Amino acid sequence: MIANHNPLYENHSAPFNVRAADTRNYATQYAGLYFSRLALLRPKAFKTASEIWKGSRIVDRVLDIQGGDGESVIIAGTVFMDMPLKPCILDVVAKEAWVTAPPPRVKYTSDKDKVLLEDESGRLELVGAPIDTGFLVSGVVVAVRGYENENNQFHVQDICFPRYQIEHPIPTIEEDTFVAFVSGLSVGPNFALSLELQLLMDYLTGEAGSVSDQASIASICRVVVVGNSLEKKTISESSYAAGSMTKNSGETYSPSSLTWLDNLFSQLCSSVHVDVMPGSEDATNYALPQYAMPSGLFPKTRGFSSFQSVSNPYCASIGGVRLLGTSGQTIDDIYRYVDAEDRMAMVERTLRWGHMAPTAPDTLACYPFQDADPFIIDKHPNLYFIGNQPEFGTKLSVGPLGETTRIVLVPSFSKTKTIALVNLRTLDCHKVSFKQ
Repeated sequence: MIANHNPLYENHSAPFNVRAADTRNYATQYAGLYFSRLALLRPKAFKTASEIWKGSRIVDRVLDIQGGDGESVIIAGTVFMDMPLKPCILDVVAKEAWVTAPPPRVKYTSDKDKVLLEDESGRLELVGAPIDTGFLVSGVVVAVRGYENENNQFHVQDICFPRYQIEHPIPTIEEDTFVAFVSGLSVGPNFALSLELQLLMDYLTGEAGSVSDQASIASICRVVVVGNSLEKKTISESSYAAGSMTKNSGETYSPSSLTWLDNLFSQLCSSVHVDVMPGSEDATNYALPQYAMPSGLFPKTRGFSSFQSVSNPYCASIGGVRLLGTSGQTIDDIYRYVDAEDRMAMVERTLRWGHMAPTAPDTLACYPFQDADPFIIDKHPNLYFIGNQPEFGTKLSVGPLGETTRIVLVPSFSKTKTIALVNLRTLDCHKVSFKQ
């Protein structure tokens, strides 16, 4: 039975749907994406800077600074992290030549890292306490106030970021209305229906839970499956590709995995609206934005009007509450390039930066957009979720202008047996665990 009250739903993910397959062009350079990002965010960064640092002079290009007089000026540009440990194409060449390549690292930070600010005129190294104490990643557009020192470095006194559009007031939903977030089902070739997964299905379809749970279960209007529903099967072959010195290997999906997942989704769709996002392990393209998984993979489920295969990232509004989220690749990549462990702080930073995926395309694969950057957060999200995280987490983040955003870290269900439940009326969030 579909929930008895369903607020107005709108899908806002059109910017993530790259043009038709026959016109996609992956041969272009990524410079267009960087120029578009800078052109769109630099005016906002300068506007924010002029409001915060009244009276300071704005220098339009980073190499137009006249050093020596100690005057504090404002410049803006794109951050580039010069990191000696960052992976490079030589690692791939080393593997091709059967040279022992360095093992992959959990973190790529070191005490030799440098922070540079660049625009169309060139690059300038940034130093100073705001740079040392606050983590940044490549691709973030910032405005900084400071001066050029005797070493031709820009000594930063303060830093700010572009601000997105804020819509007030937050829409009011009169009744408790819940959205359930599930990620990392990881249905693989050796999949067997576990007790925890069966309990999850019974819970979401209203066939399990205590009496006190039934009210919230009956008010679940939508389930968002936040990526990594499938688990790949690696196949190695004994032959070698022509012109290559590496053994052929590939990843595929077991037909039984797809059948199991189709059965699970069809069971859910008989009771509630289901939005399925792809993740890094799912049957779709690798680079962001990831296209919706083909509905043909789910022959039983696709006949339900309550089923929707959506993109990653995914943006929608339910009852006027704006939702925005990814399947986790954006934060997983940031994690590798900052000297910090707090993933919640990283998610909150992307809100402050006004960008979901600043490390794309430097270290995170994405489509080479030429005249747009769909990963820019141009409107304030009321709910911001990240899938496939090591553990559940939630926070009501308050922005510089008092705007509030409910952040939810959705854990991998296959590892934690936990989902997240958010009340759209209050933006309260809690976890539901199905551990034995």
